[in-house]
Amino acid sequence: MVCCHWKRPPMVAYSQTGYHPDQKKIAVIELDKNDRQLPSAKLLKVLEDGSFLESYSGNTVNRGKYLRYNYCSFDFSSVTDSGLYIIRYGETSSLPFRIAREVYTNAWQPALDVFSPSADGSYVCKRSIQGLAWSISSG
Repeated sequence: MVCCHWKRPPMVAYSQTGYHPDQKKIAVIELDKNDRQLPSAKLLKVLEDGSFLESYSGNTVNRGKYLRYNYCSFDFSSVTDSGLYIIRYGETSSLPFRIAREVYTNAWQPALDVFSPSADGSYVCKRSIQGLAWSISSG
C-alpha cells in the first residue's frame, strides 16, 4: 500500500560526462506529480578542501508534465570556469561533474567494453583499451 502523502524526491538529470565551457548546460529536474516546483536551483563549485562555493543561482523553467511526473529545467550555460560542480535543487544534490575544455577527451573509452555471447554458447568479453582481449568459457 502506498501512503497518500508520500512524494518521490526530485531527480536532477545532467551530463555525467560533464560539459565543455562553451556549450549549453541545461539540467532537467523530474518532480513527483504532487510536488511543487521551486523557483530556483544552484550550481555549487566543489573546492579542493571538499567545501562548496555557490557559483550560480538561476530560475527553474516549467517544462510540463509527462506521465506521472512534472519537469522543469535549470540553465547554467553562463558558467564557463573549469572545475568540479554539483547542482542543488532544494534539499536534492546531484553527484559531481566537470566543466572543462578537455571533458570529452577520453569520453569514448567506456564505449570500447563489449560483451556478447558467441554462437557456441561461450561468453566472449573484449576490451579494446590497450589492445586487451580475453574469452571466458561458459562452463
